[in-house]
Amino acid sequence: MAASGAFDYRPVIVLLRLEASRRPGRGNLVTDQQEQERFLSQVRKTETCWLWIGPGFGRGYGWAWSKAAHRMAYELFVGPILYGLQVNHHCDVRRCVNPAHLYVGTQSQNIRDAVVRGRHVPSRTSAKGEAHHLTRLTTEQVQAMRWRYGVGGITQVALAREYGVSEPTVRDILNRRTWAHVG
Repeated sequence: MAASGAFDYRPVIVLLRLEASRRPGRGNLVTDQQEQERFLSQVRKTETCWLWIGPGFGRGYGWAWSKAAHRMAYELFVGPILYGLQVNHHCDVRRCVNPAHLYVGTQSQNIRDAVVRGRHVPSRTSAKGEAHHLTRLTTEQVQAMRWRYGVGGITQVALAREYGVSEPTVRDILNRRTWAHVG
């Protein structure tokens, strides 16, 4: 166990490197000098980070031929990645491929690290009411909708038209399947 209580993968990685070096084709570990040069041709080195300037994919990460650029950098310059683990950043720069800024860890370690550094964005499903990314209504509108329907004289269809939402949305609001946190 490491000092922080997390499992220390370093001895396992050393053994895996030794095993990979014995296999023909070297497993998924790419060590060819030409591959490293090809990779570095897509990198702009700053004082701290090595920024991937090649193609990218979702949320700002780089894409190096067949995988995420930071994973490729780790394999090229550090060693193989154990099955089920991911490559995380110490520096919080998604396009960084500096091997000194990368470490192998689990998804839960990555999330814990993000929370500690204040860069964790809660999942979209955990946001409620007006904080939800797809909301069309305000808290006041939901309260008014419930009050007006409760006193009678207006249908769910009419509420849906008035507020620009679907009838099932109105039904879910009135039955407190959604917006349940609003009184």
